[in-house]
Amino acid sequence: HVPSQLTKIWQADFGGRLSSLTAAGGKVFVASIDTHTVHALNGSDGNRLWSYTAGGRIDSPPTVYKEFVFFGSADGWVYALRITDGKLAWRFRAAPEERLTFVNGQLESLWPVHGSVLIKDDVLIVTAGRSSYLDGGIRLYRLEPQTGRQISATVIYSPDPEMGKQPKEGGKEMRGVLSDVLSTYNNDVYMRHVKLDFEKASETGTGVHLFTPIGFLDDSWWHRAYWVVNDEFLSHWSAWWKIGNLVPSGRILSYNEKAVFGYGRDQYPKGNTGQWRGGEKYQLFAFERDPLSKDKGTIQSITGKNRNKRAASSLSTLEYRWTEQVPLLVTAMVVADKTMFIAGPPDTIRTQDNLGEGALKLENPKEAPASWQGKKGSLLRAVSVIDGINLAEYNLESTPVWDGMAATNGRIYLSMKNGRILCLSEK
Repeated sequence: HVPSQLTKIWQADFGGRLSSLTAAGGKVFVASIDTHTVHALNGSDGNRLWSYTAGGRIDSPPTVYKEFVFFGSADGWVYALRITDGKLAWRFRAAPEERLTFVNGQLESLWPVHGSVLIKDDVLIVTAGRSSYLDGGIRLYRLEPQTGRQISATVIYSPDPEMGKQPKEGGKEMRGVLSDVLSTYNNDVYMRHVKLDFEKASETGTGVHLFTPIGFLDDSWWHRAYWVVNDEFLSHWSAWWKIGNLVPSGRILSYNEKAVFGYGRDQYPKGNTGQWRGGEKYQLFAFERDPLSKDKGTIQSITGKNRNKRAASSLSTLEYRWTEQVPLLVTAMVVADKTMFIAGPPDTIRTQDNLGEGALKLENPKEAPASWQGKKGSLLRAVSVIDGINLAEYNLESTPVWDGMAATNGRIYLSMKNGRILCLSEK
């Protein structure tokens, strides 16, 4: 539905650092990260329905399924709450034991669990841990969502079982994986680049899916890492730019069976710096997926002889459905039927010419960081998914948290860096 005009329906002020949010069943759910609390709000008027406080930080919004709200916590536990009143239905200790460490001023388990957990085929899938090299690896569980009963358990552990060290194979691409919010496509489940095997905890499986090497929760805007819809990412210093020129990639993406929508650079110049050296620009885009190869991914896998030949190009080979320049740095995006909503701080970055081989230099080194930090507010824009044309634009007093937007039932919900939840709808 294309909005004719949006107006603020309500706002709820929590203060402190908020996660992104989940909107379902007429309710809105958000985590107050540092106070370890999940809040449920009435989606119509913003009234608080209930709250539940766990034993550690909750870094991402809860997952809603049937009559339950599920989430993980940095205390190493998985929680299941009744959606009606927020009462605890069950909890499961995903950490193998109670061992704590000090992280940014708070105690956390050595095996934290991300707030957003995955439901697939009526099974709750969770991981606990930080790295496949630390503290015995990352624990991987499948649980019965109604009761918390353990269906299976295994460990993703990268060191060679005989040497106890990093395997020699792999070249410049180090084996192993850091923990991240899980994703799924077709019959498979992924953590970053890794296809998960619930029996062997294999790290070798591949498949085209949405992922990012730095994790879905990382908002640092690091120029050598971005979201992709692909089966691999070349992360080492001499090849990080290659994949971005061959498959849909960007700072933030949304995709379905037919298209990939995103915001990212129009090209990825090769070289160690690779930032504004080739005159590249950020753009909003839509990329048509090939319906004949949708089960194999967006493009054919970059393998064998073809891989080196294609990956050598420092210019994008993609043919987009459309691209548009937008006056904001997109930090939140949602695609709803025929409309894409994007939000973020105004793009005030101006770069100096004649950079040569040097790193990025700004003409406005004071103004640009202030905008990124939210001191200049932010913009919310509605865009047609058909051609990228701007449909409407609104000024916001603060900047949304990373990926902090949801759309349902004709309403837009935003989680903001100033600790507020906003609800916008048509008049």
